[in-house]
Amino acid sequence: MSDNVKFSINAIDKTKAAFESVKSSLKALTVGIAAIGTAATAAFSVMAAKVLSAGDNIHKLAIRLGMSTEFLSQMQHAADLSGTSIDTVAAAFRRMERRISDAGLGLGTAVQSMKDLGINIDRIKQLNPEQQFYAIAEALAGVKNQSDQLRIAADVFGGRGVELLQMIEGGAVALRSMQTEAHMLGMTLSQE
Repeated sequence: MSDNVKFSINAIDKTKAAFESVKSSLKALTVGIAAIGTAATAAFSVMAAKVLSAGDNIHKLAIRLGMSTEFLSQMQHAADLSGTSIDTVAAAFRRMERRISDAGLGLGTAVQSMKDLGINIDRIKQLNPEQQFYAIAEALAGVKNQSDQLRIAADVFGGRGVELLQMIEGGAVALRSMQTEAHMLGMTLSQE
């Protein structure tokens, strides 16, 4: 018998196919990630354009109303929280300013509403629109009878003024709290 025994070992390399499969999967994943990145960039660009446009609209509206952009952007947050729109708020501000002017001349139903609120018309005319709004909101929050609140809100802010009642129900303190929240959330726009 021979002392030499020979063995023949044959191996099949199955790792090559596995690595090719992983490599192919990684290429597909890379293409997918690139597509997601491109889509995210496009979505961000669209969102940024909308934010800039909305900011520009708020700024222009603030100029027309004689208010600061900061104040109006914060009022937009308050309007959103109360389920109304900035357009409703803007219309109410316009009417408020006209009604205060009319009441100063002794005209219109706002004369009696200002008396009901305990607001001196000569004093409120001296305030800027933002301060006028705070004063009226504070006084309206003190009116306990809902029917009287509705009547006065309609007299001072116009027909859609009743939509503001939820926004101003806590008076000036609640409004300032919502403004602070808007600022903390980064929702306050500056004049610039």
